[in-house]
Amino acid sequence: MWIITQTGFLSAVQATDDPTTVVVRARVRGDLTALRDTFGDQFGYKPDVIAYGFSDYPYRVLVSREVLTRFLAEQVQQINYGNFKGRVAQVSGRERMGVYHQVWADLMDLEQLEGAE
Repeated sequence: MWIITQTGFLSAVQATDDPTTVVVRARVRGDLTALRDTFGDQFGYKPDVIAYGFSDYPYRVLVSREVLTRFLAEQVQQINYGNFKGRVAQVSGRERMGVYHQVWADLMDLEQLEGAE
């Protein structure tokens, strides 16, 4: 699952050795640091950020499904803006907003897969 918030881009997958644990991965360490700090502030849980070097997602944390579910629910509760990319620019800077805008533009190609319905 890809998770794109106003403070980070994350990828979540099931841990290979524990079906109750999710590996949350990031390309930018700061994205996981922000996530970890949110976990600490809201849930009293601060997992270590693990560096994996030459990986597609070089930074990771291990969390329970319950904690990640609570984090995602809190993200929904905090929506107080009318434009996501504009909010990203305010919170995380115009450079990140530009990257998110490119993802948004690339995903417009999905419309072509469905035809002109």
